[in-house]
Amino acid sequence: MSTTNPSTFQVKLALDEGLKKTLIVLEQQYEALDKASIVRLALNNLAKTVIKLTSAEENELFQYFADLIKSGKGMTEKELADWWNKNKSSL
Repeated sequence: MSTTNPSTFQVKLALDEGLKKTLIVLEQQYEALDKASIVRLALNNLAKTVIKLTSAEENELFQYFADLIKSGKGMTEKELADWWNKNKSSL
C-alpha cells in the first residue's frame, strides 16, 4: 500500500487464483461497485470487526506466540498458508 498524496490511496495486490475467485463473487454481488469501491467496502467492514485488546490481553497474546515459537510445535508458514487456502471459504 502506498499513499501518493493526502487524497490518494493505492493498493497493489497480486491477482492469485483465490483473489480472482473472490473478486468475481464480489463483482457479481455488488454489480454497481467498481474494484476500488469493493476494496473500500471491504476495508470499512474490516475496520468494524477489529477487536480492541487491552494491554494485558495483548501481552498475553504475544506471550502465547512466543511460547508457541519456542516449543517448535504448530504449523510452518507454508503449512498455515496451505491450510488457509484450503479452508478459508468454509470459515
